[in-house]
Amino acid sequence: MSHQLVCEQLPTQADVVIIGGGISGAATAFYTSRAGLDTVVVEMRDALGSLATAASSGTFCALYDQPEVIALIQASIEVYAQFADVVGLPGLDIGFRQQGYLFASCESTGFEALSARAAHKRSIGLEDLELLGGDEARYRFPYLAPQVTAVIYRAADGWLSPHQVTYGFASGSGARFVLSTRVTNIKLDGRGVCGVETNRGTIDTRTAVIAAGAFAPQIAGTVGLDLPVDIVRLQQAIIGPQPLIPQDAPVTVDWTRGCYWRPEVGGALLGWADPFVPNEDPTEEVAADWQFPARVLDLAAIVTPLWRKVAASAKGHQVCVSAGQVSYPYDNKPILGPAPGYDGLYLNAGHAYGVMAAPAAGRCVAETITGQRPAAENPFSYERLATEE
Repeated sequence: MSHQLVCEQLPTQADVVIIGGGISGAATAFYTSRAGLDTVVVEMRDALGSLATAASSGTFCALYDQPEVIALIQASIEVYAQFADVVGLPGLDIGFRQQGYLFASCESTGFEALSARAAHKRSIGLEDLELLGGDEARYRFPYLAPQVTAVIYRAADGWLSPHQVTYGFASGSGARFVLSTRVTNIKLDGRGVCGVETNRGTIDTRTAVIAAGAFAPQIAGTVGLDLPVDIVRLQQAIIGPQPLIPQDAPVTVDWTRGCYWRPEVGGALLGWADPFVPNEDPTEEVAADWQFPARVLDLAAIVTPLWRKVAASAKGHQVCVSAGQVSYPYDNKPILGPAPGYDGLYLNAGHAYGVMAAPAAGRCVAETITGQRPAAENPFSYERLATEE
């Protein structure tokens, strides 16, 4: 990101102030700036994308069950596939790898269950997936366990570098970025939003976007707006280069347990959202469990037995663990667009899909701000949380 875009002094006014400098905030800033709006991004830390974005696995996958979510992710994948051209930075490499996404079941009824899921996904327009029985799956992916009874696979999915995407959106945006600055309040007057207060002063604006990840409920609470989201810790372990790890493998997920792995520079990244960790308070210091690598390796070995051998041979210095937080509503869909009852306040929050949906989510919010996208065309509105329960 150009140093010219980082403001040492706090701007006094802007058309749009975006609260949060993760991948969602950067994507929103890119699209509001491209729409001609003078945009300022306020980030509480000393670098962009250093919380949930930094802890993300960077995967993208359209194998979901809600047509609006599939459309959001597919639109984002289209942006990622031509990212350098989209942001106007020729030669930018975001590590875009379409090596596929595979969900495997070891259940005795796995083929029947995944057949039903595949039929549903095809019925809502996701036709480029494959349903494989256990033997065919092992022929295609020899590392799978003998117990695997079925898989769903989509070749167009994969992973990328969230860091490169975040800074690519920022550098290509023309927005101004204020770092090491904490938002303390959103100011309101009789017309709605009139400013964003920080620990360094106030930025006058009529439009503010809350894109603060797990901290979004706190920011929304300064104006009395309730964001009904759960905050969950996600952990991941990085295993250093090992000859046993197939580098041509897709993202491989245990359909039943939810743990996953993917290749990573000769080694692998393994992750799992621990269902036994309760709803958390937002924090900048997300504690990683030192036992997590052993737990996730045991889980991953159910579908992919090679992890038992890797676990036996890996040295301590070859393994590192990190953690972040994600927040999402009960229906697992992001909250995008206007905050009802607060003119000029917009939301880009509740991201169960995070990196997967960041480009299209940012564009959706920008288009609601500019009026290009009518509220009726937004399936991710705040209002649906009250009407769909």
